[in-house]
Amino acid sequence: MKTLLLWIFLASIFLLAAGCGDMPVDGSWDKPAASNEVEKIEVPKKPATQPAARIALYWENTTAPHPERKPWSDAVIGLFKKDLDTFKKASDISTFCPKFQSLGESDQLKALGEFWVAVSYFESGFNPASASVDVGTKENKDTWSVGLYQMSVVDQKNYKLPFGYKYDDLLKPIPNITLALAVLKAQVEKRGVLAIPAPNPGLYWAVLRPGGKYDHSAEIAGRVKKYAPKCN
Repeated sequence: MKTLLLWIFLASIFLLAAGCGDMPVDGSWDKPAASNEVEKIEVPKKPATQPAARIALYWENTTAPHPERKPWSDAVIGLFKKDLDTFKKASDISTFCPKFQSLGESDQLKALGEFWVAVSYFESGFNPASASVDVGTKENKDTWSVGLYQMSVVDQKNYKLPFGYKYDDLLKPIPNITLALAVLKAQVEKRGVLAIPAPNPGLYWAVLRPGGKYDHSAEIAGRVKKYAPKCN
């Protein structure tokens, strides 16, 4: 009987020792088991693309600041950008900006913008309320030349442009700019130039008619080179 008890006692000790062999010796048995999953590392997101710098034009800051004209500039630049491929094809563009073709897009838009601001300077003195009978008839305001670019309501029919602007609309800067640039685009597409020398027909703005009675093309070129100096 004693021998049996001794064997039971020895067996218990052996089993206890075997079980303790798997236990950590540093008292860390409360630590969770290591995971086989790869730790996920947060990859920094790339910064968002920076928006293109806004292009300011001369009429915003003449003899005094004119913050109300900023939307005019934005409209001009936006419309030139939309149809830049067309305006780049004007064969006389180097007359106004000698280095135009070697410039980046932003500087090309600046040059075109200053060209268009200069045209407005000689057409209306930057006065959106400017209106005159000009080549129209006194009884029909739809034929009058009005606004920044001295546009007429009937121009939309003549150039097959579906804007639907009325006389009062063209006294507002953005519609006037929009119609005027649509006419300029049509002219470039048809003639391939920004300015058509007199006495050739088919040019809208007399200030862009080299050799004509109201020609200011040389002064316009000078203003472009002054206010878009990368043209030089």
